[in-house]
Amino acid sequence: MCLLHTTDAANSQIGQGETPPGSNCNPYGPCQAWCAHFATWTWRKAGITIPNYGFTGDIYT
Repeated sequence: MCLLHTTDAANSQIGQGETPPGSNCNPYGPCQAWCAHFATWTWRKAGITIPNYGFTGDIYT
């Protein structure tokens, strides 16, 4: 199995947004601010074992 790079995973999502717009509902985690959910999703797609964090500060602890 080929592993994607995080940038490949991220680029595959160009155009993906919240549904409905402004709701914070997205395919990467619960309906909340989702930048860290998206980042950790790309890492998991690249084969990196990391939980689905909702806050980027959790990644550094």
